[in-house]
Amino acid sequence: MTAEVTPDRALRVLQRVVFPGADLDVVPLYVETHMDRGAAELAAEMATEALTGRRAANAGSVPVANAAVGEAQSIIRFGADVPAYLAEDAGPRRSAVISEGRRVSFATYFNAFPASYWRRWTTVDSVTLRIRLAGESTVILYRSTARGFSHPVETISVTSDEPETIERTLPLTPFIDGGWYWFDIVAGPRGTTLIEAEWVGLAEPAQAGRLSIGITTFNRPDFLLDLVRTLGDAPELQDLLDTVYVIDQGSNRVSNHPGFGDAAKKLGDRLQVIEQGNIGGSGGFSRAMDETVRAGRSDYVLLLDDDIKVDTEGIVRAATFADLTRRPTIVGGHMFSMYDRSLLHAFAEA
Repeated sequence: MTAEVTPDRALRVLQRVVFPGADLDVVPLYVETHMDRGAAELAAEMATEALTGRRAANAGSVPVANAAVGEAQSIIRFGADVPAYLAEDAGPRRSAVISEGRRVSFATYFNAFPASYWRRWTTVDSVTLRIRLAGESTVILYRSTARGFSHPVETISVTSDEPETIERTLPLTPFIDGGWYWFDIVAGPRGTTLIEAEWVGLAEPAQAGRLSIGITTFNRPDFLLDLVRTLGDAPELQDLLDTVYVIDQGSNRVSNHPGFGDAAKKLGDRLQVIEQGNIGGSGGFSRAMDETVRAGRSDYVLLLDDDIKVDTEGIVRAATFADLTRRPTIVGGHMFSMYDRSLLHAFAEA
């Protein structure tokens, strides 16, 4: 079953399933290979609550444990370990090869679909999961509740070794106070290739909003230039990004760094470095907002720190979410620990 497209509503990609780049410390945020870990933690928490009448002291604050990278990579291969034609077909970071007989789950931070958020804040009332894969396999769709209970929605068998597309439309109506959708894949005896997957929804046909990015920096040119390279290397931002405003308030100017020219090359004239005195982080961000409004080209301005590693898929998702909210909304992001990369550090304004 797929969503019905009408003259006043068209399908739009809400969230693409992606895999990490070279940083294997964050694999658990994208794909789960330890299938019993989450269930065991939930069972222990529920048992404690049943015996004591109250939640465990650390409930809800358990960090995402690091997967054994070697084991994860033997179960599912992505990035440089997948055939080059997959990246050419679906784009970078979209495809993976799952070893024969192994099971992986996308009940993860980046790849599960936050159904309750979309129901609460946007005009979207259903979501369609679209998966393209090749090889005998079983796909299991799941949903969860606000209390963390989960149950299967549908089990789909794939018997062809040729590429096949599966689409299932799922309602958002049940997600009043919390819950997610996700899927697991069990590979067949010859392994399975996930070519690409995405969550799409019906929305009013309209041009997607564009954004500018404001970054305040103070004597951190190395961090800042790493971030500029990340933004310039992201093909998914090319049709979305107007201008990157770097508000340099330090004495060690980023424009004087020997690596500045190379880092700025791909952004070209979309990168604007504005040098001013140090009036604090809020002063720098205010300048970026003012420049964005004065330019009059962007629908949104996204504010970023200078010392972060950003997944650019998150930028695309934030802009898409903002496009489809019921009313103009500040869309916040989450921050993970720089030292324990899969540990959620702050919820920000989300």
